[in-house]
Amino acid sequence: MGNFTSKHRWGVVVAWVLTVLSHWGRAQSGSFGSTFAHSTAETAIYEQHNFVTGSGTINAGIIGSERQQPIGVYSFINPNGTWISASQTAFVDGYVRTYQSGPFTFPIGDNDRYRPAAVSASASANPTTAAYYGVDPGLATTSNLMGGTYGILPAGGPAFPTTSKAANVGTVDNVEYWDIDGNTPARITLTWDANTPITSMVGTDLSRLRIVGWNGTQWVIIPSTFDASSLVQTTSASLFTGPASTVSAGSITTDATVVPGSYVVYTLAGICTVTQVTASVSSLTTCSGEPVSISYTTAPTPGGQVQWVRRASDGSEDMPGIGDITDYPTATGNTPVSYTYTASSSDITGCTSNTVTTEVTVNPIPTVTPSACAQTICSGQTGSIIFQPSITGSIVHWIRTPDTPAPSSGTGDIAQTLINTGPTSLTYTYKIWAESPAPASCMSTDTITCIIVVTPGLNVSAVVASGSGCIGQPLSLSASVSSTGTYTYSWTGPNGYVGSGPNPLVTSSAAVTHNGNYTLVVSDVAGCSGTAIVPVSVTYCCNLTATAGSNSPQCTGNDLQLTASVQGGSGSFSYNWTGPNGFSSTQQNPTIANSTSAVAGSYTVVVTDLSVPNCSSMATTNVTIATTPSLTITSSGGMTVCSGQSTSLSVGGSNGATVTWTNNLGQSGTGTAINFAGLTNVSGLPQTIVYTFLAQAGSCSDQEVVTITVNPAPALQVVPTRAVVCELEEIYLRATARPSTATVTWSRDVPVPTPSGNSGQGSVEVKDQLPAGTYNYTFQAMGTNGCNSPQVVVPVVVNN
Repeated sequence: MGNFTSKHRWGVVVAWVLTVLSHWGRAQSGSFGSTFAHSTAETAIYEQHNFVTGSGTINAGIIGSERQQPIGVYSFINPNGTWISASQTAFVDGYVRTYQSGPFTFPIGDNDRYRPAAVSASASANPTTAAYYGVDPGLATTSNLMGGTYGILPAGGPAFPTTSKAANVGTVDNVEYWDIDGNTPARITLTWDANTPITSMVGTDLSRLRIVGWNGTQWVIIPSTFDASSLVQTTSASLFTGPASTVSAGSITTDATVVPGSYVVYTLAGICTVTQVTASVSSLTTCSGEPVSISYTTAPTPGGQVQWVRRASDGSEDMPGIGDITDYPTATGNTPVSYTYTASSSDITGCTSNTVTTEVTVNPIPTVTPSACAQTICSGQTGSIIFQPSITGSIVHWIRTPDTPAPSSGTGDIAQTLINTGPTSLTYTYKIWAESPAPASCMSTDTITCIIVVTPGLNVSAVVASGSGCIGQPLSLSASVSSTGTYTYSWTGPNGYVGSGPNPLVTSSAAVTHNGNYTLVVSDVAGCSGTAIVPVSVTYCCNLTATAGSNSPQCTGNDLQLTASVQGGSGSFSYNWTGPNGFSSTQQNPTIANSTSAVAGSYTVVVTDLSVPNCSSMATTNVTIATTPSLTITSSGGMTVCSGQSTSLSVGGSNGATVTWTNNLGQSGTGTAINFAGLTNVSGLPQTIVYTFLAQAGSCSDQEVVTITVNPAPALQVVPTRAVVCELEEIYLRATARPSTATVTWSRDVPVPTPSGNSGQGSVEVKDQLPAGTYNYTFQAMGTNGCNSPQVVVPVVVNN
């Protein structure tokens, strides 16, 4: 707005206007299609001016005047100086003056916008002058029709910022303003169209729209009301019979007369209804994390939207919100935190309310640090817990389960003598929390749990460890405690023995000198203890374990080796083997030479400790003797086949062993048969496939290699592949073989006339003349390697 370099091309000439009174003594100038009233020029109009057709020397369309002081002006003289047909393309871009004594509408506009204003009265002695500025009042600079841009207008500034406004002024029109001057009191009318930001000022409520005037420092409300029927904008007569005013277009008029010169300029704005916001509480004190509820009411209109922001004294980030408040402010550490909730109400038209604050003091929640939260004592000892609260002066509360002996609840440090008469440890559980000093009296949000485990008198037992007590074997002792826990074990015994731990080793080789009583003392971490005595009397024991094994599986003909091993015992043993085929032996590791399948089966060995009476151990092992395979390979179609011929390989002599095969083509498989469904060779030379067969039975195996040779078959081409001729017309067929060494044969299914068949090397030609009928000619190529091509049958039809 106001930054145009030129609205029109203006050429200046001086001409007297026939309607100018001589007492003006001023000149006006014009150009082709437009008229311009220069500085100090006052163009008087005595008759009706038609903006569509022009009048006198004043052109039709947009006419201009100087806006910079001293201004140029178009004056309408009482009683007949009127106008008609102004519009968005025909108006005065500059100043208009009325000397009429009655109402008058100013046909003014700017920046290609027609925006008339009206006054209800003027006077010849005190005329009223008006101009429209289609720019932001905060800038107040518009373009000059003669080129360039004016400075701040009117009167050189300063500008009229829309943010400088009285408290009851909402959003101010930021796209236009009017300069209306004069001393004759009148009701003033302004207009708007779709370019005016009406919804930003009042939403859809035109009853809040007002005319505002700049009083030299700010915009102030001038009591005014929108016109139900808007100002007619095509005549100077100030008629209010136009369309109903809407947010898109309309007019508004002051409620009372105003001296136009009372304000520097005029524009539109929304009026703010003073909204009073009231908070449900102005101050309160609470504990950290507890809900803070603040509700707000607005008057005179209930239910207005309230915006609020929370600021904390601890420097934490501000938190905004809308509507009633349910907040959970916190205070960490050991000092209170103050929160200030500041609320107000505003709407989309920029109107704001009073500001209301609520001060909230948030007290911290105390925490408790116990001296020892888990401890174990013996029955009858005193359990003691000393507490250190985070906030000085806080009260520590506690409650205990089980609730006997009394007391089971209390405050302050804990010192209680606890009894356990049962067979197992008894756990006392304490739930502990703190309460900050009054008047805050904030309770801990979480309780802490401490336990005191009271152990009974220890019930201890001790025995000779399982597997011990045999002469010559390790001697170990074993202790047990009826309750679980962490214990210290102290052992004493014969020969000055001292040991520790629950399962001590007394000696690695027991003797009768180790016999006697061993004493155990067990102590727990709480100092509780128990005692047990173990009598020890070592004797000779049968502690023998035999294991049997062999080098099975073996192939027939190999040696079978049986083995026996012993764990425990005195070291002096006898062995007795029995097995299949009447086998027996007293050797520890007997051998069966040149084994056969008859020696397969289960073998048993009995080991006897010669130093311990009636002490023996038995073990068994299973032996497998596999028959060695001896493979034979046979072929159903021979080892040499023709291309396309099917054959198969059969494997015999596996003797039940698993048979696998591979070939030189990278293929592999299992089984005793391979079927070939038409081996193909199109290379022209014989090809070989080498198969390797392996039969494996444990460590027994046999392998055979065979070679399949695939000879190529000759290729045969016969042309044509079918024929249709007339009776006695020559039939011509030709067959060609590849390679040319092949013999080509042909035959006809009807033997008459002769010849009905023949042959040739590499190719044959058939030329026949036959009576009407249907004939079939059969061709085949036979190679020198014994391989033949597929037969080719050519049907021939002879028509009569």
